[in-house]
Amino acid sequence: MDNGGNLDLVQTILTGLGLLAVIAAVVTFATERIRRVRENDERYATTSISRMGCFRKKRPNVFHFLLGRNTPVLMMPSLEGLFEAADQGLWTSSSLDHMNDLQTDLTWVPLYESVFEELAHQDLPKPWKQDELVMGIFNSIKGSNNRHCHSSEYFEARHRLLKSKRLVSCVRKLPQVTTTPSGTAPTSNFTSLGIEHGLTKRKAVIVSGKKPSISVSREEFVALALMTGMRVERSAHGLHYSGIGPFGLTSDLIHTDANWMLSLIKGTRIPRHAPSMGSGYTFLMAKHLACGTIPFMESPSWVKCVYMTDSVLNGVKSGRCIIDERSYGGRSLEFLRRLPAEKAVDAYYGLKDNVQDTPGAIFDAHAHIEVAWSRLIAGVAFGGLVPQAHPNVKEAVKYTVAGTSILECIQNLEALIDELHMQTKDRGLSLFGSEVAKRCEAKVYVTYTFPSTASNPRDAAAVFARYMNLLECLVAIIHEKTLPRPSSGVQSMEKVFEKADVTLDRVYRAHVKPMTGRTSSEQTLVDQDLGKTVSDITSSIKANGTVSLDQCGELLRCILAAWAVTVPIVLVMEDAIQSNQIGSVPGTIIMDSLPPVVSLG
Repeated sequence: MDNGGNLDLVQTILTGLGLLAVIAAVVTFATERIRRVRENDERYATTSISRMGCFRKKRPNVFHFLLGRNTPVLMMPSLEGLFEAADQGLWTSSSLDHMNDLQTDLTWVPLYESVFEELAHQDLPKPWKQDELVMGIFNSIKGSNNRHCHSSEYFEARHRLLKSKRLVSCVRKLPQVTTTPSGTAPTSNFTSLGIEHGLTKRKAVIVSGKKPSISVSREEFVALALMTGMRVERSAHGLHYSGIGPFGLTSDLIHTDANWMLSLIKGTRIPRHAPSMGSGYTFLMAKHLACGTIPFMESPSWVKCVYMTDSVLNGVKSGRCIIDERSYGGRSLEFLRRLPAEKAVDAYYGLKDNVQDTPGAIFDAHAHIEVAWSRLIAGVAFGGLVPQAHPNVKEAVKYTVAGTSILECIQNLEALIDELHMQTKDRGLSLFGSEVAKRCEAKVYVTYTFPSTASNPRDAAAVFARYMNLLECLVAIIHEKTLPRPSSGVQSMEKVFEKADVTLDRVYRAHVKPMTGRTSSEQTLVDQDLGKTVSDITSSIKANGTVSLDQCGELLRCILAAWAVTVPIVLVMEDAIQSNQIGSVPGTIIMDSLPPVVSLG
């Protein structure tokens, strides 16, 4: 090879090396630019699958960052929107009971995943099914890549039990108002007007303290506390709030870096607080019963309820009727109206004398009877066995169901749960959760209830979850062995509800009569030994393997009596002025003492 050829080779090599150097410089520059853009891009944290789970933002390609652009804003359904969905009974406390206890630095992610896992098994309104963001979340929830992120096993197992009618959901929707006072059909106030509600109501995920967080108002925080049965306490210096609630949940709210940061942590539980397989209670009932109201009917725009003021409670005990009146109700009612809700509140709290032999009946503003008092109370058992309630609601239920030997009734309800578990375990079913299975296998009956007014929401939530589980199991037995086929689970539940209504109506009518005016049979009904009633029903189920509708009606009375005796009380207040007027009461929630906005991270 001559010198010219060698020179060409050298020039080619040098040109190649120079080109490689340029490419390396460009790659280094691009890589460094991408790194710096990502480093300064707070929203890039929302693309992490390990932190965000099913709610991560799709990561933009490298050219997006090369051009200096930040990650697009991630939108999520707001906590208020989730509560509006809960108002429809689309998710219940069972979502909280079965939250993933995997500790993550973003505590809202397990909550949202658990809620959306339950929503994935529901028949959602059409606008939600057509929403791209909502359906994207559902696709991620159902995807195999995210199974480690949430507790899908429980929801799938419960779905199978419901589908096979081993359990029948007893979350009963409120009866619908069919016509308005003017005689026209009620219309929706959301879809027809194009108003965002439920899962289509969303907020931008903000990054606070390097944590993707969801902005939460004080009303949303209070709603979360009521839904979880959490008691929130303020520290002496006022810059820290902490709460301990059922389902192993705790909350921590602290002021740092000029911002309020809220964490919702799922921890371990003692054995007697183990989750059940039932539906639990609804958000609608949790907030209403805590604020002293009992809902009984709804329209597309309103939820009708009885507001249990002191005068209404005394009127119920004397057999007076309740009417809809136009006047200021009270502060706890205004507290309720501030909470997230799908519909507005229409409260009844006026009184009128009983002139039609309808003690406790609820009348509308046009003097038409809307519902009997007994139906109001029976409805509490179908989604309203909440872990805390207003003292007047507690007393109203207690008075209506009457009865004696309540502590024995509580113990015998647990024995009935054990018996039903023993009857179904041979079929490979665990209808009441792991703890009932363990205590039955141990062959030793242990007292898992706390029949005293000093019980706390953590104990109460676990016990009442088993009561709801018990009710759903008994309705399934009724559906399978008692009612004629074909019938749906909803029809079976309604049959049990109607029988409970008849039972409670008899008891209430007898109780409101003066003692001197009662017959011997009415006095026996009022003083019925509820402990023996549960024991007799247990013996019948053990002998026959089934239960009658009449027995179910009696058992509902027993469950409500046990709930009314043991449910802890809670008081809600709008401001500290009201608190000073009433005095310090354990379990009091003062809304305006909380920060106006916090970041749930």
